Amino acid sequence: MPPGAALGRVRDMRSMCLLPLGIAVVLLCPAPAAAQNPPPVSIDKPPVAAPLPAQTAASKSESPDDTPAGVEIISGDELRARGAATLRDALALAAGINVAPIGDAGPAAAVPEILGLSQFDAFLVVVDGTPWGGAFSPAVATISLRDVERIEIQRGAAPVGDPATSFSGVIRVVHKPAAFRRTNFDVQGGSLRSGGVAADLPVEHLGTWLGRVSVDFGRQGFADDRTSFARGHSLFRLENSSEKNKIWISADLNLLRQSPGSPQPLGSTGLSGAVPIDANANPDGAFMNDNRFTATFGLDRPLNPDLRWTTTASFSHSGQEIFRGFLTSTAANAQNNAAGVRENIQMTDVFVDSHLIWPERQHVQFTAGVDFLHGQAAAQGATFTYSTPLDGSTAAVVPEPTALNLGLGDRREFAGVYGVAQWHRSDELTVTAGLRANVDYESQSGGPADLAAAKTDRSQLSAQPTGSFGVTYRAWQRGANRVNVYGTYRGTFKPAPYDFGLGQDAANAPVLTTILSPETSQSLEGGVKAHALNGRLDAEANVFRMDLHNLVSPASIAGLPGLEGSGKTMFQGFDASASATLPAFMTARATYSFHDGRYADFTSTINGVATQLDGNRVQLSARQLLSAGWTLARPSGVVASVVLRYTGSRFLDERNSILAPGFATLDCGGGYRMDKMELRFDLRNLTNRRDPIAASELGDGQVYLMTSRTWMITWGMRY
Repeated sequence: MPPGAALGRVRDMRSMCLLPLGIAVVLLCPAPAAAQNPPPVSIDKPPVAAPLPAQTAASKSESPDDTPAGVEIISGDELRARGAATLRDALALAAGINVAPIGDAGPAAAVPEILGLSQFDAFLVVVDGTPWGGAFSPAVATISLRDVERIEIQRGAAPVGDPATSFSGVIRVVHKPAAFRRTNFDVQGGSLRSGGVAADLPVEHLGTWLGRVSVDFGRQGFADDRTSFARGHSLFRLENSSEKNKIWISADLNLLRQSPGSPQPLGSTGLSGAVPIDANANPDGAFMNDNRFTATFGLDRPLNPDLRWTTTASFSHSGQEIFRGFLTSTAANAQNNAAGVRENIQMTDVFVDSHLIWPERQHVQFTAGVDFLHGQAAAQGATFTYSTPLDGSTAAVVPEPTALNLGLGDRREFAGVYGVAQWHRSDELTVTAGLRANVDYESQSGGPADLAAAKTDRSQLSAQPTGSFGVTYRAWQRGANRVNVYGTYRGTFKPAPYDFGLGQDAANAPVLTTILSPETSQSLEGGVKAHALNGRLDAEANVFRMDLHNLVSPASIAGLPGLEGSGKTMFQGFDASASATLPAFMTARATYSFHDGRYADFTSTINGVATQLDGNRVQLSARQLLSAGWTLARPSGVVASVVLRYTGSRFLDERNSILAPGFATLDCGGGYRMDKMELRFDLRNLTNRRDPIAASELGDGQVYLMTSRTWMITWGMRY
């Protein structure tokens, strides 16, 4: 890397370090006045973090017990009691979910596998009511779990009221409201030169407005050579509530700097023995940088004493810079055995949702709304080949391409009109039906950026209705103890993903003449939700069947990664979980899942050859998942937690020729709480298992491994 570029990166990192701290200093105010904090989360129905309405159900306001779907809510207090700072940590005890803590989006990313499906855009992430990633793929790498009120998880297809639909599940992150007055401050340090500082502060002297700001900066190192990420993040929230209206505004700024690692290539029987586990095939100075800004506005007001109107609007812009590479050959002494890309991507998203909720009349409640999601993205880049030692002993020095002569563009307009009716026939029976009309317009362009005549443009207009129907029946109740049974059908429509892989329109690649057709799914689910021992024991079990059509899969186009529509895929299985509230501030939870994901009428391009995969199990979809955890969360004194996760056998390749055995990881932590301070020590992956856990959709025939054992010490203040 030229000295000037290196100096520029140092300055960039310095600016990123100072930005969140500068915001904290500017907004730091006198000690907050005493205020009543929100009540603790109840067993049956956690409180809504005003002013955001709960989003766990199709009606946007339904109790999880009455929702005809697998729903789980993890409180922020539980996350802090377990020392959870990443998405994998947070969802470690969630039923039916297996989170890979790394992926193609970089070491800060995560790849959730829900119901056995781990496609990079099969799930939906919503942060404070805004689709995180907008019209394209979930921006998991930029999610911050600082100052979280709760995380809501719904397995299966998204409700009809969600604009950016999903097949496998919805993960909703809800931060503390601006009215929350508590102050938090944390300092961390740990293995592999990891650590950080963070603060959550109330903001005073704003007239009728209440404010809150969260700032954090941290670095995480990895055992993989030259692999790490650093993130600076700030979230500012404002809220103004009166007897009639609630208005909320937020601004989120995330500066992410990643030094990416490499997936491991596969051999004929397992991982390739030619490449050490922690070797990094990226060129020297590889980076994946993302500057993301999101602003959100919301309004909730009554139009008359009975009718409520809620509107949420957001704007997001992301600027990404990428310089990275992947191995293309593991042959000894092969020249140009890696391919790389230098790319700049600009993404802009606009989201609007407006809906009305009528009061219940004649046992029926209606919700109706309209939403619109706009996405605009443009990329310029160049591809190159280079030679790198397989053992990673030295990093290949590759000059960054300066002529970014390949261009890609994508524009999406996704609009919908939806309605949901809930019929409460009695206290025992609830019937929910939803209908949505979808219209999706997409236009794409691509080709050599400096040859306008060679560029190709294409567009596609799609329209399709989707809907859901569910029934919940309270089969038994005695006081706080009860048993609910439910069944539901959901049909889903979603535009095909677009990954901005330059291989799709490179000058020497076959130019795509059509846009990939939208993906669709049909799913059935049934289950039981129970509360026993006066609410101290909760249990849930469900079975499901999900059929996906035109599922998009990775393909090699002219030697570079691309996407193709591949046919049909089927997922079925069951999930079960049980949670117990024990004496002396202890809780325990256990989950078990059996997932059977198979290709059905599915063709994939493998080594340039169209290959039929009918009947094969889906690549890296774990057959069984098991988790068990115990937490001691005393308000003062000793605190502790233990989490055991088991990931069952899975095939590492689409042809099902390489079967990987199951493996277990163990996380544990503990510390001591005082009135206003806490000191804790956390260990992740204590057994140091490095098993394959996620497939690369960019590196052909390559997989990512479980991250190594790490430890972290945290000192915090709460007042």
